[in-house]
Amino acid sequence: MIMLKKLVICLLLLTVFCHVWTIDAYAQNEPKKNWVEMKYNHVMIYEKVDGKLVPYMILNSQQAYDLQGSASQNWYKLKVEQKDVYVPKIRIKKAENKNIQSINISYEPTDASIKAIKDTSVFVSPSTEGKVVASLLKGMTYPVLFEQGDFYGIDIAGVKGFVAKSDITPPKEESPYATAVPVLMYHHLLRQAENQFPNNNVILNLENFDQQMKYLADEGYTTIMADELALFMKGELRLPKKSVLITFDDGHKTNYLYAYPILKQYNMRAAAFIITNRIQPLPAAFDPARLQFLSTQEMESMKDVFEFGSHTNGLHNLEGMTSQVLLKSPTELMADFTTSRDILQTSYFCYPFGQYTPQTISLLKQAGYTAAFSTKEGYAEPNESLYEIQRFGVYPYTTMDEFKKIVSGLK
Repeated sequence: MIMLKKLVICLLLLTVFCHVWTIDAYAQNEPKKNWVEMKYNHVMIYEKVDGKLVPYMILNSQQAYDLQGSASQNWYKLKVEQKDVYVPKIRIKKAENKNIQSINISYEPTDASIKAIKDTSVFVSPSTEGKVVASLLKGMTYPVLFEQGDFYGIDIAGVKGFVAKSDITPPKEESPYATAVPVLMYHHLLRQAENQFPNNNVILNLENFDQQMKYLADEGYTTIMADELALFMKGELRLPKKSVLITFDDGHKTNYLYAYPILKQYNMRAAAFIITNRIQPLPAAFDPARLQFLSTQEMESMKDVFEFGSHTNGLHNLEGMTSQVLLKSPTELMADFTTSRDILQTSYFCYPFGQYTPQTISLLKQAGYTAAFSTKEGYAEPNESLYEIQRFGVYPYTTMDEFKKIVSGLK
């Protein structure tokens, strides 16, 4: 009996030792946090919008927050709901141990969000009688971590905060479907080292194009086709939220030489608008110093990635600053439109130089085209004209930040 008691005691001691060792090991491996607090109540913190600091939230004293580091000589950086926010260094001090509480270690932001209908208190516990640790600004939107009774839980720089449901609008689940689609417009691609025309707005460095396509692939964008866009605009098809249509104008040889392998690598699709009387009978040796156009053979080889639409048969020319599409007679236009349509077997058209009139649209309809693309900047949305589809040009001066805004619907 005595031996049994000793054995039990040893087992209990071993269990306690293992528990303590586990806690100690976890503490050693856990990333060290630098806890700070506000020197006084009602300290405004800021977020960056278009490079400018704008008010985001108000924090109070006697509550610790996780400091991410120094943002500049005068500013510290905190993390709120995975967002970088900024506070003047002069308003922060090292946190007292007693103020390090309600640490968020269990919750990640969700797709739901809340919007404050007034300046709204954030409590340290799910009770309006508790300590107020922060204030949400009226009209600002914040991601939700969880629900607890009459409160929503949010993360404020590493700690949990509670907001009364009565003070905010209900969480809004983001729709998985697109409400607008960006249509990207490209022309000619050249490697940076071979580009002798850096000031030509329609020649994009291949390296930039590759970076843009990689971004779309990494971020889970779906590249759609013209048929899908037309159905979406007629309200007959739902598209994934991250949908984009990639288009190329003019039918340059580099669509095949450079764009095609990159798009294929990332399992993407695209549309090329072809000037049909410039289609070459045979592929030509590539010369980056000249404008060269696709051959029949190259177009056939691209069909697993590209679809083809019309950019006229032979009217992609300017007289002065006016497109020939606006200068030719209806009979000449109809002959050109139908010739290009029959060569390509397409029902999609793209206006040369973006110029058209109501008469142009009427003739396109008579020629059997079901949609036409412009150069007007904007998103393709349901119930808009299928003969005036807007696009975003991607140019040598388009930065990655601008590109990201375009495809995310923020332009």
